[in-house]
Amino acid sequence: MLNLYLDKFIYQSGQGGGMFGGGGTKIDVFGGDKISDEKIEELAAITDGFSGRQISKLAIAWQAACYGTANPVLTDEILDTVLNHHLESSAQKQVWYDTVMPGEIPVDVIDVKPEAVKPVDNSKE
Repeated sequence: MLNLYLDKFIYQSGQGGGMFGGGGTKIDVFGGDKISDEKIEELAAITDGFSGRQISKLAIAWQAACYGTANPVLTDEILDTVLNHHLESSAQKQVWYDTVMPGEIPVDVIDVKPEAVKPVDNSKE
């Protein structure tokens, strides 16, 4: 799944589909065309247990971090910095959920749309 989102948001960056029909700016990967297999394996081990949504958000954050530099280049430093930020954010969110809503499942984890939630009638007939 990590490769899927890296392909979509990093490797294919700058290829058409922009708001004004332009291709946008291509993100280069430091040291080659793609992230090394060793680095992918390291990232996959760290992100093991992430949902597809979490991995997608992580890849978008990598893309945003690249576009936030003078020359959009994805480096190991950007990969690690953004990943660490996501891990810290996730840990902080978990502490908050455990403190504020003990025993409840966070809505963003199960991704329930409000209109999909129907009231349950617990009255006995």
